Amino acid sequence: MTGTHLQDLLSQLTRKHIDATAEFAFKRRQYGENESSEKAAFRVVGVRSEDTDDHYLYVTNLLDEFTPVQVAALYSLQWKVELLFRELKSRYELEKFETSDPAIGSYS
Repeated sequence: MTGTHLQDLLSQLTRKHIDATAEFAFKRRQYGENESSEKAAFRVVGVRSEDTDDHYLYVTNLLDEFTPVQVAALYSLQWKVELLFRELKSRYELEKFETSDPAIGSYS
């Protein structure tokens, strides 16, 4: 529904999946004395959790050929990778790993 906030509609939704296009307004970083506002359209996908009955929402630019369930699975996998790298950095001091590859950089 045009002009409606998604958060206001979630409690009324009975569908298991949401797949809609939403417009987001944002401000660009100030450049000199100019600060501009922009609007951009993104796909909003939601998947209802059977355990909590809540929707998990994803704002994405993935094409419509990905179903809402596939989008949720992809972002879930991405989050697991992020957590793995966080653990490698903190527990195993990965940021101190030395390499000769200039694309990676050398740390001491």
